[in-house]
Amino acid sequence: MANEPKTGASVCDCSVPAQQVAVILYPSLGTPMLIAPAQKKCSLFIATASLGVANNDGRRTTQDQRSGVMPMDGDEAKTAAATVARHLRLVGMKGTKPETDVRVGGLTGDGPDCVKAQGAIKVWRVAKFEAGALIYNQKGEVFATLSPQAAGAYTASGFKGGHVYEVELDIDKLAVQPKSDAFMSFAWMVEPTAQQKKSLPTLCKAATVHSQDLLVESFLAAQVDDPRYRHQPTNTGHAPRGSETSLVEYDVVQTARKTRSLVLDASQRLAAWHPVIRLPSNTPLKLGHLSDVHINVRHSALAKSPARIIEDDSRFDRPAVGARVCNSFNALKELFDGIGRARKPDTLLLLTGDLIDFTRNIDPRLVGDTIGEQWKKFNVLNNFNTRGLYPRGQDDMLAFSLVRYAYNELKLPVFMTSGNHEAYTVPYGISPRINDWGGAMGVLEDTTDTLDTRSWGRERGFTPTTTVRTRHGGQQSVSSIGAPAELGRRVVNSNKGLGIQDLAATYRDFDSASQWHNNKANEGIAADHNMTIYEATLAYGPTYAQALTGNNYRTENYDWFYTLFTPLEDVLIALGVEPDRPSPATQVIAALGWGQGENFKNLTMSGVAVTTTDRQGTGILPRATQSFSRKQLQLLGQAQIHKRASPGASLTVATHFTIINYDEPLPYSTAPTQARFIPSSSPLGAPLRGQPGFNHVNTGTCEINQDAYFERLVCADGGTIANATPETGVDWHFSGHSHRSGVYEVAWCQPASGARMIQVTSAVDPGIRNETVKAPARQRTRFIVSSCGGPVGKQNLNGELDNWTLRPPSGTLLDPATGIITQVKTQRSSRSAGAPLNEKPRLAVALDYMAVMSRHPEKNIETPLSFVPTQLIQQKWRVPVEMSATVARLQCISSIRFWVFESGRDQEKQVTKQWHLLTPAFEANAKASFITFKTEDHAVLIGALGKGTVTAQAFCEVLLRQPKFGKNDWTKDMDCTDSWFFPLEIGVFWTVRKGGETDYGATGTSTWFFRRPAMEQGEVPDWKFLAENYKDNGYVQPQEAINPDDKK
Repeated sequence: MANEPKTGASVCDCSVPAQQVAVILYPSLGTPMLIAPAQKKCSLFIATASLGVANNDGRRTTQDQRSGVMPMDGDEAKTAAATVARHLRLVGMKGTKPETDVRVGGLTGDGPDCVKAQGAIKVWRVAKFEAGALIYNQKGEVFATLSPQAAGAYTASGFKGGHVYEVELDIDKLAVQPKSDAFMSFAWMVEPTAQQKKSLPTLCKAATVHSQDLLVESFLAAQVDDPRYRHQPTNTGHAPRGSETSLVEYDVVQTARKTRSLVLDASQRLAAWHPVIRLPSNTPLKLGHLSDVHINVRHSALAKSPARIIEDDSRFDRPAVGARVCNSFNALKELFDGIGRARKPDTLLLLTGDLIDFTRNIDPRLVGDTIGEQWKKFNVLNNFNTRGLYPRGQDDMLAFSLVRYAYNELKLPVFMTSGNHEAYTVPYGISPRINDWGGAMGVLEDTTDTLDTRSWGRERGFTPTTTVRTRHGGQQSVSSIGAPAELGRRVVNSNKGLGIQDLAATYRDFDSASQWHNNKANEGIAADHNMTIYEATLAYGPTYAQALTGNNYRTENYDWFYTLFTPLEDVLIALGVEPDRPSPATQVIAALGWGQGENFKNLTMSGVAVTTTDRQGTGILPRATQSFSRKQLQLLGQAQIHKRASPGASLTVATHFTIINYDEPLPYSTAPTQARFIPSSSPLGAPLRGQPGFNHVNTGTCEINQDAYFERLVCADGGTIANATPETGVDWHFSGHSHRSGVYEVAWCQPASGARMIQVTSAVDPGIRNETVKAPARQRTRFIVSSCGGPVGKQNLNGELDNWTLRPPSGTLLDPATGIITQVKTQRSSRSAGAPLNEKPRLAVALDYMAVMSRHPEKNIETPLSFVPTQLIQQKWRVPVEMSATVARLQCISSIRFWVFESGRDQEKQVTKQWHLLTPAFEANAKASFITFKTEDHAVLIGALGKGTVTAQAFCEVLLRQPKFGKNDWTKDMDCTDSWFFPLEIGVFWTVRKGGETDYGATGTSTWFFRRPAMEQGEVPDWKFLAENYKDNGYVQPQEAINPDDKK
């Protein structure tokens, strides 16, 4: 009996004929098959237990001499070809796969004897079906590597594996042939067994079903039951039947028009697809590139927030903070449409990882419309294991639906690679902090086995070591948990300014996970949303600081990506090459996965950086620890062979990790002599003559074999005869990861002493640069980094916004025929789209980040705007304004207003609340800047103080205008008119009178201050103020949102 997929019970049903079950490895949704117009044959790769009879006389040794490939036509009946003809079909890409008769050779129009199939189909055994397998083709060339997670997921779903086979098809002899005007899909059809019909009644209601769909259904069902994943069992509202799930795709067009909800396409169940199309011409395909799209359904939940910076005042005409959210999916769909605008297969899309933020996410359907309820639901620590609230699958299914939309509506083939975020499990807070709780949790994770590694939240298992032997032979309870943990406690306290006393006690204080700290685990998350930290935390609530794990990267989480999108971790596509004989390619594309490891803590380098190749410090943009692997280098070597044999063809490499990427503080105006490094084989090795291999020039890169990549594959000026040439080198290396767009050129340089180095000779942003950016093929290698394909990105041309220039969601489009690189971007806003979209970066957000990050001395950012304390009354109500050199140069401030809160009781002793809007005159010139309060403002300021020295609540509103800019206009893509709001304290310093008495009120000689509050309330809302004054608007006390329901 051939292998059958699991469906809860044994699927072997001996009452029906034995069938051949197979998994189609290529093509897949993330690695489509593109057939050239004149191409006679094509090959797909499948895995199955056994297929045909080996012909030992035809065995070929692979080109690397490490293995062999075997033709499977050793029997006269050619059973391999017959089996393929009976089971393999070419079907449409929409709806369910049509029923077929698997007792006849339908693929080739055969009857039961499959005579035609013998001349139309050839089969080669090319690899074992096992984790990480290197897959060859029939010529013995390296083709791909098999993802360990794909092999594991299919095996766990009942597929017994066996071998990988190349199936060569003579296209003209197929009964149904690939089209040029629409994608079709291969399917391996089988008759469901009686047990399968019982377990999967919806899927198996047809007489035949794609065997991979059975495996996918089993995979999803197992994820629902596994407490690590808690996959969404249904998104339709219908209870699943039998052992199946009830999961359908999303209606991409309708969902992208929404901001607060997801719309389903009930006609299309989640299934496996294997796209193929015949290209209409030999013209090289344009290369679209999107990366770091970070689909996140939490955006839909956040968009529901009705909270406002100023409550209950009609003069505040700004939208609720929920309408400020930049929805990644909506932006991404717009970029897909932009790249596939022609709606014909003249462009391919490279989608290089970070499709999602984390694998489990809040279900927006379960988040209500009131502020307090929203805040409580966003508390991940309390709710991560609440049934149905944080399931797996929503973001993945949105990505899946969008890629399917690309094929069916845009005729856009999509080649996908994994990033690091596909392996993340737990959502972070919207402004996560490294506080005492997070520091203690991180130390316990890294130095002990006391914390359960398979769960998170308050329920996370904790089994500390509580006793040690003393010098007197007895046992004594201790506060530390072993020597490594104690050392870790001291180090983290020292490095992060924490005050952890007892690791176990600190960790058990779960409420402290939500405490503010100046240490920001990922400072730019709010900016990704196009929001200030204040706005983002107002929508999210008091648990914004939570970071439930320091080890969020788990390789087992790749199973969804490699089961539903592509089972190939790395793949080489030589377009137009005949599978059975040498022939030239029109384009060569190598798509490489992230690998099986991540380094973001970089703790091994701490304190010893001067003796290693690593200069990036701790807490880095994550690096891929297992790339470039030996197998990836083999695949790239084969790509070079294809290029050398193909006059005029280009070679493209696509990865999530970067090769060249400037650290955020490093501007593109940096002199080349300050942008150098020596490519290294490892971050642990000793630097050559003190020069680093990992520094501010290549953040977010891979960790191994960089030296081999630069020596063998990068074509750069200054190279030697041992280096790549235009005929063998990579033309374009596309990557993402950093959220910062750039086109980099490099050259080898030889310093006066020491080893040869790579030096960046050019760094430009094609979306800002006035001149056209060109990168023709067969000249030099260009490293193209695309910004975010969903969130708001960042840039730093020349320190114009102190490293906080924000960029709209965007991707890259390259025309190989001309080498012209253009940026595809979306910058819709509510004003332009008539909907609450927020894709155009706001200058106000950048300025607020400059202000918040100026509190970090290591950032070297000057406070952008401040008010000088002054004896206000004596100075005739005139306050000096200080602007940083950056803001003064921009000349972007039009005027300044103040919102001042005052409360009291009226004559009936009823509580009154009022916002006063003060509009002082603003004057700015080259020498100094001032605000002068109007006469009617004087009494308001004094009255708002009441009997205290500080106002209960106030905000500064800075009205903005178009900034001045240099050579390249970075302002054209920004909203420079939206006001900048930030919390403000207005008060007086107390005065000591004669005789020693202290006057805390405002007097004629009092020195007044107008300042952004220190610490938490300078960044995030005053939660208690909101609860006490606007309870009727839905605000709750912070502890009500932080504590679990039974511990109010």
